[in-house]
Parts: sequence; C-alpha cells; structure tokens
Amino acid sequence: MLFIKKLFSYLYPVNIIKINSQFTPGLEVRIENGKHVLNARHSNYSFGKLHEVMFEAISSIEIINNANVLILGMGGGSAINILHSLNRQIKIDAVEIDPAVIKTARVFFNVTTNHNLNIIEADAFTFVESCNNIYNLIIIDLFIDDKVPDAVFKHEFLLSCKKILADDGTIILNASIPNKPFIKANDDLLHEVFERTNSKFIAGNLVYFLS
Repeated sequence: MLFIKKLFSYLYPVNIIKINSQFTPGLEVRIENGKHVLNARHSNYSFGKLHEVMFEAISSIEIINNANVLILGMGGGSAINILHSLNRQIKIDAVEIDPAVIKTARVFFNVTTNHNLNIIEADAFTFVESCNNIYNLIIIDLFIDDKVPDAVFKHEFLLSCKKILADDGTIILNASIPNKPFIKANDDLLHEVFERTNSKFIAGNLVYFLS
C-alpha cells in the first residue's frame, strides 16, 4: 500500500495523517515525490522545500569534526538528517516545544535520541536563557506555520544565543520570506548584536549567517 502511495505522490501529494498540535494548526504528514514531508497549513516544516534551504545553508559553512550543534526548532528533523549525512560525529542538541512534532519525527522520519542526538522538549527561548553549553553551530529555525515568532528578533534572545556560541562558531537563522521593512529593521538589530552578519536568499527564504 505504501509503495502505491509513493507512486501516486509523483502525480499529486498523498495525505498520510493530520497531526493534532497545540502549537501549530494544520500540521500533517504527506508523501510528495516519493518522500514523506511534514507540512504546516501554509508552509513546509521538514523534508520538502525547507530541506533544500537547510541543505544549502549548512553546506555553505565549514563544520569542524566533533562539533557541538544546537538546533532550535527541530521539526521533523531535516537539519539533523543533513548534519549527520555530512558528518556522523557531530553532536546535536535538538530543541522542540511540540510533543506531537517530536512523536511525528520519531514515527515517520526515524529521528530518535542516540549517542550523537539529544532531543529536548522545551521552549527554545527559555532554553537558551538557562543554557550553559557552548556550541560551534546554532541553527534557529523557529516557525509557527509560515511566521517567525517576534521573539526571535529580540535583543535578549539574540544575546542569549551569542552567549552560548563558540568564538569561532556560526549561527544560521532562517528568516523565511520577509518584506523590505522587516529586513531593514532586523539587519540593524543583528549588526548591533553580532560582529559579522551575512545573508542570502535560498529558494526564496532569507537566511542569516551570524558570528
């Protein structure tokens, strides 16, 4: 049956299951072009377009062997999949607030805690405030449907992320598809907090590289 669904998915998306989430309405697992994806109502969360964005962003930076990586907004595990495909020795802490998403990642995308992956059910903003670890790479991929929470672009949150970033580390921040006023306001804020800021559009998404 699954094989047939995958075949049909090359013609049109095949819905597999709707996810009952208290945080993001409209979550569902589909098969598209032969692969499972996790979608919100208006956006892809994992293994669709977002996977392409994350793959290009992560592949564009140098990651040391045995790097410690923090993912804020695990979703279905796209970034985890990409990181471990590049280097199995990378150690990842993945923070996800939604237990329904964590369960979905385990059941449909085989994302489970192991010696190189620690899945943490927590609010990302609270987590970074109290975190004492130091990370070589921090990936900020926080969304409610297709919107980045306002708190991502607050001075306090960005400073908390900078505090736990290694001196030679990098933050990748997925800002989705912003308008020009959004870009101007947040460019100014990011320049206040970080010594180096770069950005690029990947598949229509604005991605920041901060250090």
